[in-house]
Amino acid sequence: MIKEAGFDGNLRVFEDGVSALDYVRNADLSAPTVIFLDINMPGMDGFEFAGQAAPLITSHGATTIILTLTSSRSPQDLERARQLAVIRDFLTKPLEVDQVRKILADPPMLRDLAS
Repeated sequence: MIKEAGFDGNLRVFEDGVSALDYVRNADLSAPTVIFLDINMPGMDGFEFAGQAAPLITSHGATTIILTLTSSRSPQDLERARQLAVIRDFLTKPLEVDQVRKILADPPMLRDLAS
């Protein structure tokens, strides 16, 4: 979906939050980076990942953003996402090509979380 939307950069997929966090700890995050984060992951949920990744991400300024991508429409999950400043938007599945194109063209750096 992301490649189909025209993204031609590096794309990495992690099956769990621990692996993703290890990557963030060791990656050069100076280039613009978007993390699509599922809040329901094995081992470490997305909120725990976001909380632990926040200091690493914020130390690189505004070059890295986290967007949740979840099937959850729970008001409690939306509220938890709002409480984590590092999460810039709360997207629900399925992700559409047009959504990805919009994100690539205009990253939601300061967008308020919407339901």
